[in-house]
Amino acid sequence: MNSFFQGRNDEIPYEEGYADSVYFYTLPFGTNVGGDNTYDMAIKDGKPVFLPTTEEYRKGIEAMHKTCEQGLIDPEIFTQDDTMRDSKLMSKTPVIGSAPGWTTDSTFGANADQYVPLPALKEPDDASIQNFYGGFDKAVKKNSDGNYKVLKPDDGSSADTFAWVNSLRDFGPKYVDDEFNARK
Repeated sequence: MNSFFQGRNDEIPYEEGYADSVYFYTLPFGTNVGGDNTYDMAIKDGKPVFLPTTEEYRKGIEAMHKTCEQGLIDPEIFTQDDTMRDSKLMSKTPVIGSAPGWTTDSTFGANADQYVPLPALKEPDDASIQNFYGGFDKAVKKNSDGNYKVLKPDDGSSADTFAWVNSLRDFGPKYVDDEFNARK
């Protein structure tokens, strides 16, 4: 994110959107979002787990803290009310670089045509496939040959519902490189 926003001093690189800004920042680090109305809870290794206590979440928070220290996250992200957030997201002159949300038009309003999905974060490796299907060992297995296997849902839900609950899937940001479809 730092290289993307270098020299853009008139923008706030990462802002609160209409999805949980902390969880969506930590997703590429192997966390997931729990089921509806239970974002803090998930099933891991067959047991309920409070997601903020996981190592993956801790790594994501450490990265978010570093990003905040670099001035790449709005310093008001945790203290502003919804009207302050909305005034930034939908400012006549766009001032927000990125924010999590459902779609660009629902997040940025009249400015939607000025936004595009960002590429996946570079760390950790393989964030793109986790963003689409869910974390490793929960939804995706990385094979020794470098290919991936999408795992069957372990909760009896459909593959689509499982991916929707355990990944960014419809929430963005997403990036799929040109070689993605060639992988098995």
